Amino acid sequence: IWVTGLIGGVLMVVCGVIPASSTWSSFGGDIAMLMIGIMIMGAACTATGIAERVGQMTIRISGNSERRMLAIVFVVSCVSSMFLNVTVIIAVFTPILCGVVTASKGKYDPRHLFLPMGCGGGIGGFLSLVGSSNILNASNQLVSFGYERGFTFFEPTKISLLGIVLCCIFVPTIGYNMYCKY
Repeated sequence: IWVTGLIGGVLMVVCGVIPASSTWSSFGGDIAMLMIGIMIMGAACTATGIAERVGQMTIRISGNSERRMLAIVFVVSCVSSMFLNVTVIIAVFTPILCGVVTASKGKYDPRHLFLPMGCGGGIGGFLSLVGSSNILNASNQLVSFGYERGFTFFEPTKISLLGIVLCCIFVPTIGYNMYCKY
């Protein structure tokens, strides 16, 4: 991913799309530093064992119900992505879910757990400024276009909360029935 980003920057300069002076300026900007911090937080969650503890708690709470496990995975990834980027959520929860599937001895189908994890992380990212880099980017664009300020940390929550609640109801009920058929 890093190499692709660097090659893309070089190609844009060579093709005359953007000037060389502005090609690398964003690497030291607020968004780049925030993304680096988010990745460090995700690695810390895995290294300190927080991710493993979350997995063990999830198994204990869900009991033998795949539908309950699916709802828990969705809600936990949704809430977690308020404070961590969706990329970090996927990186942290993938090993946890692999362990859950293995520990369940075939009780849980991995296809039924990974989709809610990704959807929950993606949808939950709209609850705060750091959950989705697109919202952070939009906030910075508002300021650069002359608005007094960008978004506050939880300002996107006001807009997204109803959709999140509806998704939390839909995924373990109708959604489960729809995608578990295939």
